[in-house]
Amino acid sequence: MLVISRRPGEKIFLGREIQITILEIKEGNVRLGIEAPLEVKILRGELYQAVREENIRAQQDLTPETKQGLVNLWKEKRGKVEK
Repeated sequence: MLVISRRPGEKIFLGREIQITILEIKEGNVRLGIEAPLEVKILRGELYQAVREENIRAQQDLTPETKQGLVNLWKEKRGKVEK
């Protein structure tokens, strides 16, 4: 993990396309501004974890036939994207 200090107005770049700006530090909270391409999903940590846990639960509830159908659908869609 990289740990750095920044002041309000300073920026951090992740690659060439993602820019994080420190907007404000107040009463123990940090406000961030994030500029990223639309295809980059940005989620708060607690939301990311909730989605991840729900996906795991959903997978456990699937029958083998449904799982195979989803795999086939994914492969079909991916094939169309790659052409």
